[in-house]
Amino acid sequence: MRLTRRPEAPDTSDGQVERLREAVAILHRVMGITDRAFREAVADGYIVLPPPLRERVATTVSPAVHADYQARVAELSAQAARLREWAARLPEAGVVVPEPQELDPVRLLAWSRRSGPEAAGEASASVPGPAAAAAPPPAAVAAAADPPPPRASRVAAVVRALRHSRPLLAAGALMAVAAVAGTGMAVLRPPSSAAPARDTRVTAGPVRTPGVIPARSGEAVAAGPGSQAAVLFGGVSPGGGLLDDTWVFDGRSWSEVHPGAAPPARAGALVAYDAARHVVLLTGGRGATGALTDTWSWDGVGWTAQLPETPPRLGPWSGMAADGAARTVVLVTGRSGVPAQTWLWDGRNWSRAQPAAEPVLSGPPVMSTDPQGGHPLLVTAAGPGASPASTWSWDGSTWSLHTQGSPVVVRPGATWMAADPT
Repeated sequence: MRLTRRPEAPDTSDGQVERLREAVAILHRVMGITDRAFREAVADGYIVLPPPLRERVATTVSPAVHADYQARVAELSAQAARLREWAARLPEAGVVVPEPQELDPVRLLAWSRRSGPEAAGEASASVPGPAAAAAPPPAAVAAAADPPPPRASRVAAVVRALRHSRPLLAAGALMAVAAVAGTGMAVLRPPSSAAPARDTRVTAGPVRTPGVIPARSGEAVAAGPGSQAAVLFGGVSPGGGLLDDTWVFDGRSWSEVHPGAAPPARAGALVAYDAARHVVLLTGGRGATGALTDTWSWDGVGWTAQLPETPPRLGPWSGMAADGAARTVVLVTGRSGVPAQTWLWDGRNWSRAQPAAEPVLSGPPVMSTDPQGGHPLLVTAAGPGASPASTWSWDGSTWSLHTQGSPVVVRPGATWMAADPT
């Protein structure tokens, strides 16, 4: 569906501002519905595959379904561009128009193989090699979903009803897309057992300046999945208010996203990109009721609350980083002068590790993944003032203290360390 003309320059009345905000909220919701439908198509298609076929197919959706999804993303991108033009004429609305991002079905399939309900009991799942990727999926898999039925009449009816209401043209077009995406849920999802309902409601939030993250401290930042170079969550505002907003960076600019569910507002949370499961893992921090122990994951579209049986209780000093080599996330927590505790996340639960040696923290630890070996490094330094730091490395089973070379000097307040892939 296309708009044949640009929206007229609206006036600056409160009604026009409200309509623009409503249109952007609809766009957020339709993006969530569309992406969730495609993710479920890939995951559900994997679940219904017989085990002998699971590692032999390149994707669990037919080319027609993938093409239909790509067309939907292109359609939403066109609507987003028009809404940006409208928002430029109404700067007082202060809205941020998101940029729809296409999901990769091959990456989603790899994620389904690792975390699908029936895959949970498997120790590991190999990613298909070039020969398997080149082989076409079996006919039964390729025909999991049929091409969508004609939608012109359904869309045209909505557009005709709004043709003489120019201020509502952009919003009306998005409503038409929402109707199409809603009916497309059955098209994109292959037959499977009933799945639990997902919350796709748009969460209301304060008005933001487009592309500018409001000032804060104590935010959680990590590399993001897919095309998201980075993800930022929460923190505390200069006025002392806890924040629960989510921002993503695409390599050029930041934009706020509005998932249906999100972690409670907090500052000082631990966060790391779990490359084994292609999600951002977040835990801990301090919320309105005090220290938090919940765990959440961000998959590029929405937050999911994890329910571990043994959540770690964090001490005064904590750090976290992914162990790509062992397919876990490592969390270290403790206090000054005593060996710290080491906890491991396996994608479903936290477990207390029992290494032969554990780091002794002399200050808040800073952790990151070493790209050469894939294991985490930990740096801890005493304060106040710049002081020599201790460097510890994790090999998947225990910690080792590095004593060779000159120790790095860390200044007070250092909280981040990042890998240099070169």
